[in-house]
Amino acid sequence: GMMRARSEKKKRESLEQHLRGLKMTYEEYLELERAAKEPFYKNESGKIIIPANSISSCLANANDEAPSKIRINNLRIAVRPSDFATLNTKGDGLWERFVVVKSGTGKQLSNQRGYRANTYIEDFEATGELKIDPKMVSEKAVVELLEFAGRAVGIGASRKMACGRFEVISAD
Repeated sequence: GMMRARSEKKKRESLEQHLRGLKMTYEEYLELERAAKEPFYKNESGKIIIPANSISSCLANANDEAPSKIRINNLRIAVRPSDFATLNTKGDGLWERFVVVKSGTGKQLSNQRGYRANTYIEDFEATGELKIDPKMVSEKAVVELLEFAGRAVGIGASRKMACGRFEVISAD
């Protein structure tokens, strides 16, 4: 009903009614909305993190692209990553570009380009864990796949443009 309301007062009343049904206050909603606008995932101490699901996606994509000798069967079961934490609290710059506008199915919607801007961090270290099932995969195999992922696939947005590449510093 919020989108049908014409006045700001009616929109807010409709939203608050919906939030009451969710057992959420308007202030909690505003905090959630503010957090959703953040350009990065952050941990409790405000440090930028690379979430575990992004690490999993990177490894799964690398597993699809890797030569068969370093692929891991049942990767999502055999390897369970944690979030990887950085020491950064804010971005280093803004990456601006014009891109082809596509629908969710990948169909090009227009010949005109859409402006996109993303905050990025560069030259940072991130630490986390990859828990492996030793009955399914060796640590050496996971390190090889992770090194391939950093060299050839990358993590995060714009991987096809060689963004998000990384180097494995330590596998302890």
